[in-house]
Amino acid sequence: MTSLRAELLGLPGGLPRFRLLLPEGWSATEITPEATEQMEQQARKVFMRAGRPDLDGVFSSTLERAMRELGRAGGRYAILPGAGPDGVAPPLSLIVSLISGEADAPLDDWVAARFRRGAEMLDRSGQIVLWRERSSAGERGVEQAQSTYVAPVPDTARTKALMLTGTALIEEGVPDTSDAVVAGHAVFDAIVSTLSWVLADAGTRRA
Repeated sequence: MTSLRAELLGLPGGLPRFRLLLPEGWSATEITPEATEQMEQQARKVFMRAGRPDLDGVFSSTLERAMRELGRAGGRYAILPGAGPDGVAPPLSLIVSLISGEADAPLDDWVAARFRRGAEMLDRSGQIVLWRERSSAGERGVEQAQSTYVAPVPDTARTKALMLTGTALIEEGVPDTSDAVVAGHAVFDAIVSTLSWVLADAGTRRA
């Protein structure tokens, strides 16, 4: 991530905006049905040029399912890489969602339960919670290696948080120490570690 670009994104309801630094070629798109279709069409062209229609099917179905589910659950943005030198985009995605405690209660108990299941802090700031999981991608021979991050929204008494879900599509059965898994985790960690909040009365605050 030697070349970075700042992306300033907004949240509804008067909540503060936030900023992420994205690697060269990556971009953020608001989650809408139209945006999902556009991303699928762009990816399809890339995969067809690369002679990999199998990746097109896996990527499209995974993207559509993730967009639909996360849109219902507060999903706001999809952050995706562009095509590499070979014309193929890495099978990576980072979904940004806004989550809220039930009945506007603090999310503390929910986060504590995540820690009991193995969550940890992303960095020394103690503001971003991280956990990793693997699951089926819904396609034969393909799995999802996911990194999930949660950061409280400032001035909400921890009743609202930003959830960033990074997904790497990998070959089924590859070890967690494989290059594909390690590289996916590393790029998501690097992006999320740049999270900062833009506050109207106090400038910028790091997460």
